[in-house]
Amino acid sequence: MKPKIIKKILVITDNFILYTKIKEILQTDFADLLPMFDFKRSMMGLKPKIYANGIDDLEEINIKEDYPIILATYQLVISLHCKQIFPSELVENTLCINIHPGYNPYNRGWYPQVFAIVNDTVLGATIHVMDKQIDSGLIIDRRKVKIESWHTSKEAYENVLEAELQLFRKNIQNIVNGDFQKITPEIEGKYHSVQDYKQLCKLDLEENLTMKQAIDRLRALSHDGYKNAYFYDNDGNKIFAKIELNRHINE
Repeated sequence: MKPKIIKKILVITDNFILYTKIKEILQTDFADLLPMFDFKRSMMGLKPKIYANGIDDLEEINIKEDYPIILATYQLVISLHCKQIFPSELVENTLCINIHPGYNPYNRGWYPQVFAIVNDTVLGATIHVMDKQIDSGLIIDRRKVKIESWHTSKEAYENVLEAELQLFRKNIQNIVNGDFQKITPEIEGKYHSVQDYKQLCKLDLEENLTMKQAIDRLRALSHDGYKNAYFYDNDGNKIFAKIELNRHINE
């Protein structure tokens, strides 16, 4: 793939917070780049998710069907928490960048903060060149995010969002200029599918866990606005569970 002179940039996002913050960064720090950017949401963008509230005014795009138009119009495509998978025809024929809420190559795929808490692995944010695999490809930049013992999925995730914004601000000018380094991931890493996540949400009341493992599972699945972890009682009722953690600060 030959480098292209970037004149138009498409950002496909399903996250309203990142969408508004990225636009603020462009308006404040990169006003000369802002006219190059178009923002759209994917065809999956309006599923009932709290972080998608507010993007309904964005034009919808079906990446799988509309990639020929994308290729003819844009020289850079950025996935900003886009739920739709990019087809190989797109990633192989133009520069596609993913801003991923995980520290690649660890915990690729769905909900990296959940699996980072459960498996006690590294969490962070990554900007990488996209290839045919999910959350794979050469790394442009990444940043670790610390998970504290009192963090639930919500706190961990929102700290990752902030790290993603910092990476965008740091790297967007170099990406547009084509002046960026690419790092090969040190390992293949672990990919977690949405089915892996759904299986994690189904609590087995007979499973043997240490107290730490049980708390980590519940805090990884506790996220305000969502019902994630659940179990069935003896009467067949589906019971949702979450945990609240409060840090005591010694005075």
